[in-house]
Amino acid sequence: MTQTIFPDFEPLSRRFKRLTGSKVHTQKLFYFCGLKRSGLHAVSFWLLGHQANHAFINNKPAKQAGDGSPMVRTIQTSPLPLRLRVGDPVRICRDDQEQAFPLASEVDLLLILFQSQCLQYLQAHEPLVAGVEAKDVRRILLLRDPFNWAASYMKKSQDPNDVNIWPGLWRMYAKEFLGITNYLPRKVSINYNRWFVDQAYRQQISTQLGLAFTDQTLNVVSHHAGGSSFDQTNFDRGAQQMAVAERWKDFSENPSYVKAFQQHLDIVELAEHIFDFSPELAEFAASLRRQPLC
Repeated sequence: MTQTIFPDFEPLSRRFKRLTGSKVHTQKLFYFCGLKRSGLHAVSFWLLGHQANHAFINNKPAKQAGDGSPMVRTIQTSPLPLRLRVGDPVRICRDDQEQAFPLASEVDLLLILFQSQCLQYLQAHEPLVAGVEAKDVRRILLLRDPFNWAASYMKKSQDPNDVNIWPGLWRMYAKEFLGITNYLPRKVSINYNRWFVDQAYRQQISTQLGLAFTDQTLNVVSHHAGGSSFDQTNFDRGAQQMAVAERWKDFSENPSYVKAFQQHLDIVELAEHIFDFSPELAEFAASLRRQPLC
């Protein structure tokens, strides 16, 4: 497991391991899969708010050595299965803040986040977690529309190689969302755009996951990785005020951004099957087909 920045954590973790068995027991185990900058932490904290006794593990992909953006250098696989023991460092959302604690032996909800992972790799490495006994295991897939997601991705990374990375990533997750592929069987798919604005849709998701609906952590902005690509943590406790559906406007005249969509018009078509675009965004999407390739 990763090292903690909290100096008192290791003694506390060792004490947990002495007093309890090593295996973790949980009522619900959620494998949460999505692309970086697609609202993963916002939806994670919302899900965690459904259970007071919860734990959150971010199983981030490894990074390759070299220059350039860490997002571009991300290897799309992590060592699996993830091996957990009682006392391992986990995150817990308390008082609207993410805090580090040793993993308890009994947890009502254990959420493990897989960021930008190759979905075929995840399928090939079941079970994804060792050392956990769970009564209810769910796979969750999150997808954000490509126009706003790519804008957030490029804003955070600011590496010229981004346009060679994100089209393939988004296409892989969109095909899984639509059922063209089925690397995550019996999954619950979440449309981030709808989740952000539609309480009835959030209630539907809670029901699908066997949770008693709540929005109590809806407005939390995680401090992880600096928060939002555009707003950082300025809207913490007011996340619903963020203009997450208008990020594309900042890149609508960016030649690399526009060219990437023009070279991958199938992404536009996939998005049109999944998302409801605003009139402005629908016109921008249509203009990509009309304009000559940059």
